[in-house]
Parts: sequence; C-alpha cells; structure tokens
Amino acid sequence: MSKIGKLITKGLLSSQRLYKMEMAVPKQELLDILNRQSEPKDLIDRSYNQYVCQKAYMKTSIRLLYPFVSFFAAPLLLVIALIKGLFVSFRESIDVIGHFDGLTEIIPESLRTKYQIDTNHWSYSFSLAFSDLVYLSQIWIRHPFSFYYLIKCLLNIAKYSDMLRRYHPEVLICHAEFSFTSSVLTDYCRRNNVKHINVMHGEKCFSIRDSFFEYDECYVWDEFYVKLFEMQRCNINQFVIEVPPSLKIDTLQYKRPNCYADYKYYLWEDNQEKLKKIYDAFNDLRQQGKKVKFRLHPRYCDIDKVCQVIPIEEIEVPKDVTILESISNTSYVVGFLTTVMAQAYFSKIPLIIDDVAYKEDYEKAREYSYMLASKNLPVLSTVK
Repeated sequence: MSKIGKLITKGLLSSQRLYKMEMAVPKQELLDILNRQSEPKDLIDRSYNQYVCQKAYMKTSIRLLYPFVSFFAAPLLLVIALIKGLFVSFRESIDVIGHFDGLTEIIPESLRTKYQIDTNHWSYSFSLAFSDLVYLSQIWIRHPFSFYYLIKCLLNIAKYSDMLRRYHPEVLICHAEFSFTSSVLTDYCRRNNVKHINVMHGEKCFSIRDSFFEYDECYVWDEFYVKLFEMQRCNINQFVIEVPPSLKIDTLQYKRPNCYADYKYYLWEDNQEKLKKIYDAFNDLRQQGKKVKFRLHPRYCDIDKVCQVIPIEEIEVPKDVTILESISNTSYVVGFLTTVMAQAYFSKIPLIIDDVAYKEDYEKAREYSYMLASKNLPVLSTVK
C-alpha cells in the first residue's frame, strides 16, 4: 500500500474513534463546561482550560488514578530530566524540525515551499536545563494541586527543551492540537525565540478536547474548521486554510477501468444488520443497471462475514485495488464519517452520505458539526 494509502487507513480508524469518543457526551453538557471557563489571559491559562475541558471525557477512576500516580512520579521524573540535561549538548543546527512519523503527505505545500523541513530529528528523549525550572515553577505556582496537568507539562517541555538544546531549531512543526500542553509549548517556544506551527491531520467535529489551543500558525483544511475551532474558544488569529497533498488526488494518474463502479461504498464494520441495510439501499440502482462495489476495511471487515450479505463479485478487496485506484475509479463515493470521504470531497469526487444504516449517527454528526454533514451533500435515502 502507498504511503497515502496507509495515511487514509489511519485516518479512517481515527475518524471512527473520534466519533465514538466525542459524541458520547451530550453536546449541551460539553458547551456548559466550555462556557464555564474564564477568558484566558495568557497561554498557560489556555492550556489549563483545555485540560479542565478534557477531564469531561475521563472516567472517574482515571480522574482519581492519574493525579495520584503523578503526585509520586513527578519529583522522580524532574530529577531524572535534570540529570539527563547535564549531558545534553549542541549537536548540529537544524532550522526546521517536523513531527510527522512517515506522514509527510499531511504537510501543506506552502510549508514545504517556505521551509526545508527535517522529519528525522524530532526528539522523543527528554531532559531539562536548570533554567527550565523557572518556567516550570510559574506553572506549578498557578496550579499546585493539578498533578496530572503538571506532570504532562513537565514531560512535554522536557522533550522540547532536549530538542532545542541539541539542534537549535528556529521552527517546530507538529500535529498535536488535541494535547492540553499545546499552548504551554507555544509559550515555551516563544520564550526561546522558536516558532511553533501545527498541522491538522484528521477529521474533526465539535469537541472541547480541542478547545482553547494556540499556535503561532495552525493549518486547517477548510473555513468550516476555523469556525468550529472559534466555537471551541481557540485563538482565531492562528489559522491558515490549505488542503494538504494527502487529501488531493490526481485521479487521472490512477485510472483503471477494470475496477470501475458507478457507486463505491466504503465499509468500516461488518455488522450483519448494518450490512443488510447498506446492501438493500442500492437495490433500485442495481435495477437501473448501475454497477455497485463495497470496499472492505482492511482491518475491521471480515470478508467471510461480509459475504454472508454481499455477493463476492460486488466486494472490492484492498489488497487487489489500492485506495487511490479505488477512489479514482468511481462516479460516487458513498459512506459515513470516514477520512476517505474527506479525501474524495477535496479531490472533487461526488459524495453520498449514508443516512440509512447510520440514520441516528448521521443526525448526531450534524449536531456535532461534522464537516461533510454541513455541506448539504446528497444522502443515500434520497438516491434512486
């Protein structure tokens, strides 16, 4: 599978996890939590507000366990980081370091043009200089009993400190708006004259998990996400709209007539009841002579289970057809809440959203500001 194909697979998985996690809590409850937070005066406030919002998603047992463990672990980790810091020295100058772990396709073209981005030296090591204690103490004084918050700030600042002392970068580029330490790290970077940039890397819906964050620049796919993040009280001045290469397909490069179908449905589960509803939704189109294919999810669809409902000749197997070939050889991409659909949308391929098998989920997605549900796209129940 191509790198982009792997990215789409990862994007698909994260979209479904996102859906299950973010929409499990009533939206009004999330809004109440969001609106209770005071207006942030600085980036430490933004970071702490995001942490408070994220606690809404934590189970009670985790809320109790994490601070308890952090209380004992933080002093030990602080000492270890300071000792390690004694042995960290400058290695080489790298102006721009990006954290992409093989997912370079999500980097916007304008950033590639502007910077020579090194993706091999993002540090997973952690260490602290004694001068870092001044900044860490400022956070501790303001939130002395938020032990889990403090240990996360300590660890992530230690990672950045290690990288800054080894490579003296001018710019750090990441994809971590979901981290409640993101704003603190922006503040830390600014204090060290380093620019902190974030790149959107997966589908988003309304979620206070992504509230309040601030970077020097944050690249998003569409104006829709700017409004979404503004609703979530993020700093509105940071956003730059640009669709990355991972979401744009030159379909002419991947034409393959033998895998063409008028409609392709992108499955993400093999639930028998759901499969039956999905398959029957295309009966009228089949009678009109339209060709329909159902693409299996490479991890979550058991072909034997799917074949109990859908004939083998209508199934598209990922190992036989790459995702880029698949999307490029259809007139309509059909599915629900997958990054594959976002890729098709930005590649100007017509979409149909499944509101038949996922009727309740579709309404929920509209409520939680799922981008494609807001675009007035055709829905499966009306396609005849």
